[in-house]
Amino acid sequence: MMNLFIEEGWLCLSFPYNDFLIDKVKAFPGARWEPRRKYWKFPCTKMVYKKLQEAFNISCAEVEVEEAKERNKFILSKHKYKTNPMKHQLEGMKNILREFNHECSE
Repeated sequence: MMNLFIEEGWLCLSFPYNDFLIDKVKAFPGARWEPRRKYWKFPCTKMVYKKLQEAFNISCAEVEVEEAKERNKFILSKHKYKTNPMKHQLEGMKNILREFNHECSE
């Protein structure tokens, strides 16, 4: 199973070892192997995102969820002293999904 997600400002792609997929990934400009975490990372741009979607047949919804998780880590860290962090997390998740839905429909 392939997993496309955003971490520390990079688009990241993980999948079980496969020579064919590795060769395909290496063809992307800026692709870097992250040996400790065992995933490939790419510059986080719309162009790279779209090319990864096309090359690996990854749906927008899969990335939305991963992006929302990453953004929520940031949102929660900003609101860690608030009385109800779950409320802030849910609000942040709604905003992120709205933003991605808009981008994916373009």
